[in-house]
Amino acid sequence: RQLEALVGVVAGRQFSKDEEFDVLFAPARVALRDRLASESIEDPSTQATLRWLFASPETRTINPAVTTTVRELADREIGSGNQDAIQQVRSYDPGNRLIQIALAPFEADEKRAAFLRDYGLKHLPATPELWARVAEMLLAQKQESAASRALAGLKELDALAAAPLQARLEVLHDQFQVAGARTALKSFRYMYSFDDPGYREWTRTGVEWVEKPPTGKAKVFTILKREVVEGRLGTLVTLNGQPEFRAFISDRDVSDPWIYFQSGDGKWSPLGKMENIE
Repeated sequence: RQLEALVGVVAGRQFSKDEEFDVLFAPARVALRDRLASESIEDPSTQATLRWLFASPETRTINPAVTTTVRELADREIGSGNQDAIQQVRSYDPGNRLIQIALAPFEADEKRAAFLRDYGLKHLPATPELWARVAEMLLAQKQESAASRALAGLKELDALAAAPLQARLEVLHDQFQVAGARTALKSFRYMYSFDDPGYREWTRTGVEWVEKPPTGKAKVFTILKREVVEGRLGTLVTLNGQPEFRAFISDRDVSDPWIYFQSGDGKWSPLGKMENIE
């Protein structure tokens, strides 16, 4: 009867009185599992199989005969940087919280890559080791903004563990600053279709950008810092007199440069595709 119950738990089927397999639905499988867990099992191999079967996803080994856990295998594959290996993790460890961030660098679509990193960060449990691992991954991917978010989360859980990673983030920030100097823009324009429609002309003078609409008064923005928005590297500027309104200007070497805006703590929204970049 124990073997019969074990088949029911694993396969989701059970012998009927007519000696045929009947499908077992979830409640019945759970009941069988609980019954097996409470019974005294004499056979050592059956005991080992049951311990393996009832183990949590975090502690279950690859099979009852080895000590390597499924999670350890998944972490090793994620660390390999091999796209096919990381994709395979989905099949045997779908709850692994590192999958999305690990797959982001392989996305050709920058918006999709940014979404995967954002999703991964938003769904991380409050585990310092996991936040530290994610921060390291994002630093390796040279994602300054996302790495900053990961470090902020880690600091809340374990400030001591965040210290060495913070130093690496500052190095990455300096690299971004140098890259920004090489790719600095002088001017561009974008088409705006709402109030006062037409091209908005943007021109940089020192640490300020001036936006000139077709009619009306020009607006002045001050350069704030380097940033990554929707997978694009560029410059964050804030509207003079309205610091809660910010704009993001893509670098000249971005494959699909756009200008974005953000109000308060809201999401970044596109203003338009940048043209005539100089």
